[in-house]
Amino acid sequence: MPVAVHVVDHPLIADSLTRVRDVGTPNALFRQELERIGTLLIAEATKGLPTHAVTVQTPLTETLGRQLSSQPVMVPVLRAGPPISSDSETIVKAYRAGGAATYYGVSLSGDGATRRIAGDFDPVGESAALLTLGNFSVNSSGAMVFLSAVLGAGYPKQGLFASVPGTGLQMIASSGDGAPGGGRFSSFGPPQLSNKPEVYFFSNLDAGAGIFVAAPDQGLKKVARVGDPWPGGPASVTIAGLNNSLSVNDNGQVGFLATSSNPGRPGLFVGSGGDAPARVVEGTGPAPSGTFNGLLVPFKLTPKGEVLFNGNYGGPAGGGSGPIIATRSSSCLTAC
Repeated sequence: MPVAVHVVDHPLIADSLTRVRDVGTPNALFRQELERIGTLLIAEATKGLPTHAVTVQTPLTETLGRQLSSQPVMVPVLRAGPPISSDSETIVKAYRAGGAATYYGVSLSGDGATRRIAGDFDPVGESAALLTLGNFSVNSSGAMVFLSAVLGAGYPKQGLFASVPGTGLQMIASSGDGAPGGGRFSSFGPPQLSNKPEVYFFSNLDAGAGIFVAAPDQGLKKVARVGDPWPGGPASVTIAGLNNSLSVNDNGQVGFLATSSNPGRPGLFVGSGGDAPARVVEGTGPAPSGTFNGLLVPFKLTPKGEVLFNGNYGGPAGGGSGPIIATRSSSCLTAC
């Protein structure tokens, strides 16, 4: 059966698509441009919806307007499957008229059970509401964490939230809250949820930045902060910068990328909410051939606490680049 193809030739979509295709586009901007493209495609797809005339009272006079004759629901369908899923649920994003989004968990057991997770304009406390949910992370039991703007009295803010089956919506932290070690949260990077469950997240602070963990009944703990001693380095060297890309395993560990103070070299570390982080590999440290001259994101933390990453290296005997698996004591190519 022939399928009709409609090409949307819109300058705003073309602009966003160019940024999505650009290898230099940061992760946060990549996701923002995808959302922008989706919003514009919704407008294009719904421009022919039927409407009917209504009369409304403006502040000055009565006038005519138009309303949708029926309320559509739009569900994204991806070629590779639904956008988010766990071992027990598929997470589906549905749009109401006007573009407000709601997320639902659909059971994979075959019984058709569906639960509402959260959506735009859901209340937070007595005087605030969610808006523009994103940066989701879900574990095997269906628990989910995400970021959202929070609007209302004393806002806007950004909040980090958790939705656990049977317990409802919980706020983990929001901009303006006190951070472990001093200062206040300013903004958050994409959170990562393990199966323990623990939530690891990056946050800019009112002074500096840090990586933190939240666990049930344990509150918030620091993993690492700008200004902390550089793990494995001399006392005069500190952590000068932290990347917001994280990788977690189910053994209470998080992998992260940091940059040192003078001389400003990168390093990959494994930490937790307890002991000081351990250095796995340094940007100028020993490599399979010579020394590393670059550590690239993304990277992956294994259950054993090893870090799989792409690295560039070189030396008198030659160099190369490619996937490296590194432990706390040695580094080798994936093949070895």
